[in-house]
Amino acid sequence: MMGIGFFMGFIIFSRLFYLQIVKGNYYQEIAFEKNQGYTEIPARRGEILIQDSHSGEPYALATNTTLNLLYADPSLIEDPGYVGGKLAPLLFDLESEKERDKERYENLMSDLRKAQRKEMEEPATPMEETTGTETPTTTNPESSPAPSLNLPPSDPTAPPSYGDFRLHTDDELFALYQRDLIDTLSQKTRSVILLTEDLDEGLAKTIRDKAITGVEVTENGKLYTYPSQISDKDRTSKTLADILDMEWERLQQILIGRNRYAVLKRKLAPEISDQIEKLIHEEPKAFFGIRMKEEYFRFYPEGSLAAQVLGYVNHKNNGQYGIEGTFDDQLEGKSGYFSSQIDASGKQITVGDSEIVDAVNGANITLTLDRSIQAEAEKLIAKGVENFQADSGQIIVQETKTGRILAMAHYPTFDPNTYGDIFKLEEVELSQNDRENLYRVGEGENEKLYLYIRKDPDVRIEIFYDKDKDKYYKYANNVGPEVYQLKAVTLPYEPGSVFKAVAMASGVDADEVTPYTTFFSDGPVQVDEYEIHTFNDEYYGTSTMTEVLIHSDNTGMVFVARKLGRALFYDYLKNFGFGKKTNIEFEGENAGRVEYYDYWAESELVTKAFGQGITVTPIQLITAISAVGNGGLLMQPYIVDSIAQYRNGGPLHCGKKRNRSNL
Repeated sequence: MMGIGFFMGFIIFSRLFYLQIVKGNYYQEIAFEKNQGYTEIPARRGEILIQDSHSGEPYALATNTTLNLLYADPSLIEDPGYVGGKLAPLLFDLESEKERDKERYENLMSDLRKAQRKEMEEPATPMEETTGTETPTTTNPESSPAPSLNLPPSDPTAPPSYGDFRLHTDDELFALYQRDLIDTLSQKTRSVILLTEDLDEGLAKTIRDKAITGVEVTENGKLYTYPSQISDKDRTSKTLADILDMEWERLQQILIGRNRYAVLKRKLAPEISDQIEKLIHEEPKAFFGIRMKEEYFRFYPEGSLAAQVLGYVNHKNNGQYGIEGTFDDQLEGKSGYFSSQIDASGKQITVGDSEIVDAVNGANITLTLDRSIQAEAEKLIAKGVENFQADSGQIIVQETKTGRILAMAHYPTFDPNTYGDIFKLEEVELSQNDRENLYRVGEGENEKLYLYIRKDPDVRIEIFYDKDKDKYYKYANNVGPEVYQLKAVTLPYEPGSVFKAVAMASGVDADEVTPYTTFFSDGPVQVDEYEIHTFNDEYYGTSTMTEVLIHSDNTGMVFVARKLGRALFYDYLKNFGFGKKTNIEFEGENAGRVEYYDYWAESELVTKAFGQGITVTPIQLITAISAVGNGGLLMQPYIVDSIAQYRNGGPLHCGKKRNRSNL
């Protein structure tokens, strides 16, 4: 028994030493943050890596950085004015506040114009019938004085207010910021609490039907409570706990509304963090309720390099688009947690039922992209789009023998570090001719306004009209959120003349033609009711199949298509992988479209030989072209080289070459 008692004592002592000494500071911080006896320990998101063939070194396209978040427990702050006065000069960002002030001012002026318009549109008060032959006068709204809105007089000596009908000075902006900061630090209780923001419709209806005082469910599933309106917090917490499957005691503490966690600023610059740390150290009593904690932020060291391949991580730490979206589960890892008993005052009881489950960090993903080739491809596609005045373009570089993707470049592009910038609008001046080329497309919520630059083929820019300001705007990058799309995989198109190589390879493989087979052409070819011309209306008489490709001769491809016939050509198209997904490692891949040959008119047979009447994706096309150069072996395209546990973990997946079919 003594042995068992000694052994149990040793376990308790070891656990106590680990919790209080080894991890003491860390867990005190997170217990301070929530004061609920339970908190989540975030996992570190896995990195996305590529190689560089020149240096042989790996490079991180997506990694993580840590910056401090500053937060407060207002219930522990004795003098909010003093603390706010010390912190405001460190946290105030003049440029950000100017942007906010400009937006505030523009919204106020917009509201003013609406009020003026409404007052002018109201019907006039009926006048008494007049005698004589007076002629009624018309009023020109442009020349009439604005109606009185009983605006307060401007007083330059008055303290600044968010209702001022003017832009504030720099000093006023600082005064307003400091006032707001002190107000935040002074709020011992919370006026409104967001309990959840993703209620399903069934639970939302149940709560609405109960009509609980101080509880609100919005149309988009957010559940708010207003502590000051809830008189019986025990009853309300038990009612909500049953519906939400929560512990009612925990919910009861939340509904008391103590303001224990107020975020003051995110992404603190390191030098600002140091100064705040110094304040906390020098005046621990005054700053007892002020804390900082590290937050992980996604960082893309190479900026816009391979942006569409990568995607981005949003403000909720969810991967969107590209690799970040497709492999979000593997990259994000699994959060751990720390839980402990707490006493009536909210203090942690260290020993007892404390439990620690460590976080499992996300897996690292290494791509097949070559950094040097990717960078050069992006330069080339940007230049090409500009030179040909195209709206967008893509380049794929694939290793013929393996299907390995060495580059996948898009233009226009974006920087995943500032992914929200693509929504920025800029004012655009439209001429009378431009306004005549504005068209509304779609219906209801999907209706959009477009300015057509060219109609054949369509080149258009989405336009936004602000009726209040009578101004037109467009996306600064011209395409807005469309720039997120991985068009090399998701956007089908008619390939045109580059498809001639596929059609010719089919004819050669089927022994219908050889590189030296000749045909004669001295003008357009009649097919059904159509005439097939060459792109430049030049004809070369007798030409070999090699010369047909050199001249990009449409009439020569009519000859090849007729040799193949509908059924055989269709079989080759399917064997080359058209009309079905390549299964490269991305969500949202498009299969393109190849109609069954029974539906082909002769004109549809021959036009497919030069890439019309068929839709393909760039990844399908390059994989097919690679098969032509690979002895007829159609390889599986892949862009993920390996997936491994974070920091020297074992491999979870290795990309490898494999053929899909032998043509």
